[in-house]
Amino acid sequence: MKSLEILTSLLDEAHVLTCASMSRDKISILSRYEDEGESFLGITLPTFAEWLEESLSLGRIATSIFSRFRKRPKRISVLPCFLHGLTCRVFDAHTGLLLEHPDVVAISLIRQICLFYKKVFKVCDPRRDQQAQRTYKEVDDSLRRLPAFPVEKVRLLNLVTFRFAAKMNKAFAESMDDESITPRHGPGATADKAWGNEKYRKRDFYKRWDDLFSWEQLYGFSTIHQSNREFIEPKDELPVRVVSVPKTMKTSRIICVEPTAMQYAQQLTAKWFVKSLRRAGLYHHLNFHDQRPNQDAARKGSIDGSLATLDLSEASDRVSCKLVSAVFRHNPILLRYLYGCRSTRAVMQDGTLIHLRKYASMGSALTFPIEAYCFLMICIAAVCDQRKVFDRRGRPKSLLAFENARKDILVFGDDIIVPVDCIVKVTEYLTAFGLKVNSKKTFFSGGFRESCGHDYFRGELVTPVYLRRDPPRSHRDAVPFVSWVHMANRFFRNGMPRTAHRVADIIDKMYRLPLVHETCAGLGWHFGRDSPTPLLRWNFQTNTSEWVVTTLVTKSSKFSDELEGYDRLLFFHLNRGEAEDYLSDPTRSSKRSSLQLRRRKVLPW
Repeated sequence: MKSLEILTSLLDEAHVLTCASMSRDKISILSRYEDEGESFLGITLPTFAEWLEESLSLGRIATSIFSRFRKRPKRISVLPCFLHGLTCRVFDAHTGLLLEHPDVVAISLIRQICLFYKKVFKVCDPRRDQQAQRTYKEVDDSLRRLPAFPVEKVRLLNLVTFRFAAKMNKAFAESMDDESITPRHGPGATADKAWGNEKYRKRDFYKRWDDLFSWEQLYGFSTIHQSNREFIEPKDELPVRVVSVPKTMKTSRIICVEPTAMQYAQQLTAKWFVKSLRRAGLYHHLNFHDQRPNQDAARKGSIDGSLATLDLSEASDRVSCKLVSAVFRHNPILLRYLYGCRSTRAVMQDGTLIHLRKYASMGSALTFPIEAYCFLMICIAAVCDQRKVFDRRGRPKSLLAFENARKDILVFGDDIIVPVDCIVKVTEYLTAFGLKVNSKKTFFSGGFRESCGHDYFRGELVTPVYLRRDPPRSHRDAVPFVSWVHMANRFFRNGMPRTAHRVADIIDKMYRLPLVHETCAGLGWHFGRDSPTPLLRWNFQTNTSEWVVTTLVTKSSKFSDELEGYDRLLFFHLNRGEAEDYLSDPTRSSKRSSLQLRRRKVLPW
């Protein structure tokens, strides 16, 4: 098993970097893998990393780990036997307290070894997949029994949302009048089984959209091509399909596949809404395209402890219609569009039809921006409550006080940054509005913070490299081959050259890749290897000489799927100025799971 070889190579790397003895740890991993299988690598080992993060937050070791990993005799050490050579560089072996100057390299190596196999893209055990589906339905059922929101907290939330309401209403009206904003469909599957350019041939129109959208807003031009249009009554609307996709070995990811027509409406409304946030001046707090502000804030919080990182469990599935109505109470026009673009029914994989009580699941274009806005408003209300920003009449004591209360709050999906002094109040508010805080991924004490894929300890990046795919059988296995090439380059960038070369040795047996720069269009190594050298050739177009290398370039297979007439006109009308690959060709569509590698000559830098 090549991925297990990489894991043992990480132990050798840890020995070289820290001089800690790792021989017994290697024996433990191999023996427990034989007994427990891949579940040890993908489920049990990550619990050791969770224990480390919990202990870093507490400032001393937590005892929760000893149910999974054996403890050393107390007279010798209070630390676990597993990875003892590394953990004793972080905690005192006799007292269990965090050392004054813990070894950041040891922390990074522990997390790398334990989390390497956590996010492998593999179908989990069928029982775990069924449990994920049951959980999805149970969470939705729980929203029906959701108690009334606390009156005082609703009052604070109304005070906060009211302060942004006028700007949001004006900005949303301006966005609706912006003719440069056009709808589109999504790149993936649809509930009506349309794929590729077929999505431009489907032009359904729901009866409930009569007072919201015109035909031209969704499908672009005059009424000439409306002769075959049918108004779909609410009872005839196609329900979303609940499907599970691979996430980790521990559980599946549950998403909903929307109908094509609903995708058009949701994408258009989402564009209007995001544009409104920019015009209303809220994009400092909500950034849907750039994770760096959250990552920088997490780093800052790990250094000075001023900011806490907070994560929510089943975030999108717990955003109830009741919560959306409370947050957008002062935005009645926007609220009408949000409900008009919401699918109300879902069909489970076993054929069960359920009436959704959540606003939307993953798969809707509105899920991400709406949940982020709701979380932001709740967090601002909680901070204002903690700092007593509003007086008894509901007026802020000063404009500066309100601005200071919200300036350090950042939201990217369910990754939330809040001031550390307000973390208890924020947690209280989120829970009161039916949300669930993930305590294992919420950090407010100690020097560890994580947000948007970046993990920091006292300002140092300790994000591990994850195994995403099983090893490729040859270079024709395009997706795992590309994944392993990127994994080797990330190992080298993270300061683990031996492991990087070990992965590269496996890949080079299948295809010998050249040394290239990170900006190269083809695959290659970003570190020194005995690789093919570039060749000098003459470019007849520019009349200059240039260096080129022969390497593998990714390409998607396509099939003939030409749009004609009004369908082709709709394609060009909706996609003007768009650059996404899945929108780029009116004559062909990409096949499902069709990534291929082709040998090409490319510039190495």
